[in-house]
Amino acid sequence: MSSQERITTILLRLLRGDQLNKQALMTEFNKDESSIRRDISVIKRAFDDVFSEPAPFIAASSGDYRLKPNLHAAGRSLDDGQLLAIALILTASRGLSSEEMKQLMAQLLPAGPEHKGLDRLTKNPVFEYRGVPKISLTNRLARLSQAIVNHELISFDHVYHGEMRHFDRRLPTGLFFGDLFFYLIVDGSDEQADDDPDEGKFVRFRLDYMRNITYHRQQPTHDHDERFRGGRLQNHTWYPYLGKPINLEILYSYDPQFVLDRFPEAIVDWKNVRDRPFIKNPYARKVYHITIPVNDGFSVRMWLQGQGDLVKVLAPKHIRDYVVWVLRKSLKNYQNEDDTGKYL
Repeated sequence: MSSQERITTILLRLLRGDQLNKQALMTEFNKDESSIRRDISVIKRAFDDVFSEPAPFIAASSGDYRLKPNLHAAGRSLDDGQLLAIALILTASRGLSSEEMKQLMAQLLPAGPEHKGLDRLTKNPVFEYRGVPKISLTNRLARLSQAIVNHELISFDHVYHGEMRHFDRRLPTGLFFGDLFFYLIVDGSDEQADDDPDEGKFVRFRLDYMRNITYHRQQPTHDHDERFRGGRLQNHTWYPYLGKPINLEILYSYDPQFVLDRFPEAIVDWKNVRDRPFIKNPYARKVYHITIPVNDGFSVRMWLQGQGDLVKVLAPKHIRDYVVWVLRKSLKNYQNEDDTGKYL
């Protein structure tokens, strides 16, 4: 065996995760100690040149060699803090099946005593994860991304309220993650597309509700301005509802940071903050005028309803009218009841 073959054999075993012993290598290859040391030095120099890692080996007893886990090219490795952030975000979703998520975490998270903190803080979220989809989605995501780039038409079945509907030769234009799940956007590339499944207007489809996907021929390239802008939609809503962009004006009687956290483009009029010293809760004594760039889809309407008496809609009028209409309908659900919820 040549020296190059010997070095390659040693390197492949190290990359496999094996712990090698100098004396055992000397015996196996019938070489003296200086030859094995030179082989190890060549491997160390290679890691320094290619990976910018001058010390690739874990500190061990003299004569033992084992590579540090998760060695990557310079600037591309993730530390435990970054891996923890990714793992906690992923397990907070419900977008992948339980089995697929566990496989993904097993590939993503390194093992070993040097990652004890990472292992401890991710073990329970991974164990308790309960994915909703019953099918694998990562391969579907990859294939649909190719269809979007290549402008391929697709046909598929989709389950909505328990009913299977067929959609023929629709053009996929974007993928979106919102409200814990993955969605495909078709045809209506823009955020303003008419989106009301209850009225039979479908432009977004939850990936795990799609069945029997068929890919067809390519279509002419879309104009760049007609592309789906998932990042912009994320700023305007967090649920997967499309709608027309509007400037929502509200009065908010609590810490405006709760609005800014949800809507990063919101603008607070700090010069016109109204005081309410008679309010018992010290955190609700100020009223803030806030303008929020959003879309007028169902998402923002749900958010407004969830804020209760903390919010008052000033404009636009059709959103204000909608909130008042919903509140009146909700109130009727509690009329003619006693304190236990029974009808009088």
